Amino acid sequence: MDPGEDMDLTALERAVRADVARERGARAWLRSRSPALRLVLALGFAMLLAVTVLVVRARGDLHTYPVWRMGLTLGWFGLAAGASAWLALRPVYLPRPSARLVIGLAAFALAGPLVTALLPAVPTDETLHAHRSALAGGCFTIGALAGVVTLLLARLLDRGGPHGPGPLVLAAAAAGLVGNVALQLHCPINFPAHLLLGHATVPMALVLATLLVRRLRA
Repeated sequence: MDPGEDMDLTALERAVRADVARERGARAWLRSRSPALRLVLALGFAMLLAVTVLVVRARGDLHTYPVWRMGLTLGWFGLAAGASAWLALRPVYLPRPSARLVIGLAAFALAGPLVTALLPAVPTDETLHAHRSALAGGCFTIGALAGVVTLLLARLLDRGGPHGPGPLVLAAAAAGLVGNVALQLHCPINFPAHLLLGHATVPMALVLATLLVRRLRA
């Protein structure tokens, strides 16, 4: 072996060890966990948020809201968010997910709030009918805040690497769906106009904002 190559390998090893030594604290501990545990932590936070909403400020029409519709909504959001989070937090040594898979899963995730919003209205509280559009901004703010916190947690759990935009889009979509779960358990307004403006826009906004930030930092 050429002595020069030996020296290069030694320098490379020192650089790697230095990088590992600099990565300490809670962030380093989180990122060093197994992919399965990091996924459990992300989904556990989403479940904790949902339980907190139910305990602190649950929607007032839970006893009259159709069970099938609640199950469809939470099931769609949960399945899409879980699958998106799994792809976003997968090990960096695995091949990148195909563009077709990323686009298909992102479309499935973003379509959930749109489809549930376009279902026939369930006027469980007629007193809110006149205010459904005016209150959309408040719901968007609540959902976006919940989504941003979830996305920041996902960033802490992500080991980084040359992922490309795909996993970032999926992480943002999953975080937006977590925000929609919180809204579904909190907001009693069931009219399509409100759900489209205040709920369905949350994951879309997070995906667009994530892509914009990535572009600006490139």
